[in-house]
Amino acid sequence: MKTRKILLMTFGLLLATAGLTSCSSDDNEATGGNGNTENGTEYVDDKGGALTAAQEQAYNMSVNGFAFNMFRTMMAEHPQQSLVSSPLSAACVLAMLNDGAWGKTREELLTVLGFKDSKTRAMNEYFQKLMKASDPNAVTKLLLANAMFVRKGYKFNPTFVNDMKLYYDGKAEALDFSLQESASYINDWCSQKTNGLIPEMVRQISPNTIAMLFNAIYFCGKWKSP
Repeated sequence: MKTRKILLMTFGLLLATAGLTSCSSDDNEATGGNGNTENGTEYVDDKGGALTAAQEQAYNMSVNGFAFNMFRTMMAEHPQQSLVSSPLSAACVLAMLNDGAWGKTREELLTVLGFKDSKTRAMNEYFQKLMKASDPNAVTKLLLANAMFVRKGYKFNPTFVNDMKLYYDGKAEALDFSLQESASYINDWCSQKTNGLIPEMVRQISPNTIAMLFNAIYFCGKWKSP
């Protein structure tokens, strides 16, 4: 049986930071979300509450439901095409956003993922387990990589930076998007995390871009029926 490799990169551009306590401008630096509001809703730090076995089982069902909904939507939009996608990548990016969201934004993220009323810490611990589920020495390999970059002049909340590293094995950095070196830096990260299979993800960064989120997933396994 031939080995098949699937490598995908989820690439998101955020043109506004409303609803994210993860980053803020130097003129209005976030301090854990205190004093920030979205649609009049005060930010509430809900990161308490470790993942339980019952929650993990429920989250598994939610992620599966999210995956099937995503595929149904894609198939409806492209009925005559063969599609390959990674719902896990999309869910991971949304979970990273959830770590820095509150109010209506957070409510919508949890609804889409099917994790309604979930505590952020429990969600983070769930995706952390998914990140570490693959044995690098196993015949079937699944590797994930995450990163978030913001335009220079914005600062990440330190808690968000720590959560990215701890739960998502990812980085959160501010870059000068006006410099070509920043695009090269992002491309080097992409190449490194994808074993050189995606050497270039960004050619030029739009002046309107405030933040970019990345998830790379590498899957290598054998078909049950080649």
